[in-house]
Amino acid sequence: MANEIIGYMPCTGAGCDQRAAIMQATRKGAHLYTRCTDCGLDQRTGKRVQLAIWRAATWKGEPPTPPANIEGELVAGEKPKPKPTAIEPDWSPEQETAKPAAAQEAEPNRKPGAGVFLAGAGLVAGLGLIIRSAI
Repeated sequence: MANEIIGYMPCTGAGCDQRAAIMQATRKGAHLYTRCTDCGLDQRTGKRVQLAIWRAATWKGEPPTPPANIEGELVAGEKPKPKPTAIEPDWSPEQETAKPAAAQEAEPNRKPGAGVFLAGAGLVAGLGLIIRSAI
């Protein structure tokens, strides 16, 4: 939803009489931010600023999810939309299929890779050079 205009409000810039577009960040906190054609971008995330944006906003559609730091400050008529649940409604534990223990034991053991072979060959060659230089 980033960069999608979800509403408008009067710009809060000093002496500015423009209308600022309101957008909502998709990052943690779902903070609101504004963009005015004269004053630019305002991404302050403080509780007072977020509450002021929320209360001054004229939403294009349904009000968005309120920022995390103002949910406790909302009064009647400013109710947030319910948060989606992480669990699907038609999910049940019986649908999960666990791998049987017998199938886990039946997996073939992996053989050492080429790295072990090359390390051993390097060790033998190194010892051969040491012995040769000692003679």
